[in-house]
Parts: sequence; C-alpha cells; structure tokens
Amino acid sequence: MSQMKATLLFLTGLVLLLVLETSAEKVIYVNLIVHQNNSITEDDVIITDGRATQYHKTPGDYKIEVRNTGGTVLWSQDVEIAFIDESGYCSSSYFSYKIPYQDTMKTLVMLHNKKEIYTKDVTGCNHNLKCDNAETYFSCSNDCPLNQKDGVCMSKSDGVCDPDCYAGVDPDCAKKPDAGLVQYLPYAALPMILVIAYAAHRRREEKKIEKQRREFEQWKAEREAASPPRRTP
Repeated sequence: MSQMKATLLFLTGLVLLLVLETSAEKVIYVNLIVHQNNSITEDDVIITDGRATQYHKTPGDYKIEVRNTGGTVLWSQDVEIAFIDESGYCSSSYFSYKIPYQDTMKTLVMLHNKKEIYTKDVTGCNHNLKCDNAETYFSCSNDCPLNQKDGVCMSKSDGVCDPDCYAGVDPDCAKKPDAGLVQYLPYAALPMILVIAYAAHRRREEKKIEKQRREFEQWKAEREAASPPRRTP
C-alpha cells in the first residue's frame, strides 16, 4: 500500500512539473532599486522565460507601465513600494516584478504620483548584432548567442559554456579548460623540458666518458700483453 502511495505521489509531482514547464511564457523580468528621491538604480531588466507575477491591483503612489512604439499603454499595474525595513525607516526599496511580454512592447515606464521617474527600452529584438537593451537569448538569439552575457544562465548541456552561469552550474563549462590558463601551459612546461634535456645531455656525456675509459683500459691491456716481460736482476 505504501509503495502505491509513493508511486502516486511521484506521478503527481511529475504532472505538476510538466504543467509548470508548459505554462512558462516570455516575461520582462524587472529588478530595480527605488529611492525616495525618485531616482532609480537598475539592477537587471531582461526578457526571459518565466511566469508573470500575480499581483492584486491596489491603490498606490507608484505604477509601472509598458507602452508600444506609439506610446499606447499595453500593460500597467499599480504597485506599493514601502521604505520601511526591520530597523525602521530606509531611503530605498528593492522592487522585483515579472511582466507578461508582448512582441509589440517598446518602453517600460515607472511613475510616481503620475510623474515618470524611469524609462527603459525593452525591445525584444532590434537585430543589430549587439546584445543590448533587455535582449536575451530567449528574445533575440541572433543578437545574444549563448556564448555571450545576457543575464540568463542556461545550465543545460548544449555544447556552449554560458558566461552567465556560476562555476559548476553549466556542465559545458567543465568540459573546456580555462583559455587563460591554456596560454601559459607552454611556459609552465618549459622548466621541465629543460631539466629533461639537461639529464639526457648528461647521460650522453657519461656514456661517452665510459666508452673512452673502456677503450683506454683495452688499449692498456693490449700494450702490456705485447711488451716483453721485465727481467729481474
């Protein structure tokens, strides 16, 4: 009975994983630091795969919008940003949100009391062969190939080492030696090569000396054998 229960739990978990995988969509992943003086520090704004943030619309002084090229608002959300932490008052607050992405989206805007305090070009793909704006491999693979930084780590084995992944995350990175180290390998091997060459030279010299010694001993023995014995007085 317990084995059947474990099997059912495993199948249920597998179904949930499949549902989550198939429900993934393109999103604008927004990470900003909002300061009370209306300045914004951009941490990361990229287009990637994910699930949009579920957020109930509540009245607030802040709003985020995404507009098309003509300035029409395609998506908007009132957000509440608090400048209070565990210690009390703070001058800045971290804001993170995943916005459902549309191909016609052009500009991300944050407003405070209806005043624009931040804008960002979120064009999905401008085909300029540069990985800029909010482009990533997911939104523009031609401008952002896997071997370039785009803020998204592809940890699957695909034959390309992703520079956005931490050490040990992308299995493809472990297959290739560090190019920075490879260029110094000949220099690291040079002392060993010199030692081996010197040892081989010494060995040849020792053999040469040993051959000369044997030839001398043989010559000496032949000379003594050819000489008449000395008479004793």
